[in-house]
Amino acid sequence: MAGVERTDRARFLIAIASLLALIVLLGFLGSRSAGSSHPLHNGDVLGQEREESFGEYQRRANATLEGEAERFALVTFRNSLDPRAASDALRTVRRVNAIVVNGFAPLAIPEPTGEEDRADVITRYQRIAQFPEAPLDSVVVFERSGTLRELSENPKIVAVEALPDGAAWGHFGIKPVRVGAV
Repeated sequence: MAGVERTDRARFLIAIASLLALIVLLGFLGSRSAGSSHPLHNGDVLGQEREESFGEYQRRANATLEGEAERFALVTFRNSLDPRAASDALRTVRRVNAIVVNGFAPLAIPEPTGEEDRADVITRYQRIAQFPEAPLDSVVVFERSGTLRELSENPKIVAVEALPDGAAWGHFGIKPVRVGAV
């Protein structure tokens, strides 16, 4: 009988140890979630620094337009524009990734398909995000540097700031631009 008690005790200890190991493993795997609630960016940030005047921001933004590679860029309008006017100002841009409205977080948008044009897509996504009719302050685009330089000369656009080559969508920050701030 003593051998049976020893065997039962060993099985019980093995079960407890296995349960503890499973709890530790689940805790470890749960902490390594691929979908973190705080996505990290690689240090790249578009937009105006807090201590930077608007003129300083424009000069810094213009200096980012060198080269010919395709890059992400923040395009800021001189005055907030409705979706149709913004689409017209961006007609040479192949890809608009996001819109920025009233200092809210950027809203990612797809490119138009079928019968919709870019203004229709922007309007539809504004309704989904529950800020219909809100004018656009800025957009994030993915475009060649030459096209970005052409955009910077458009009278409806006040600043174009490009990220370095190789920046990846979702891995950079976007700060608001205070047009005319000194």
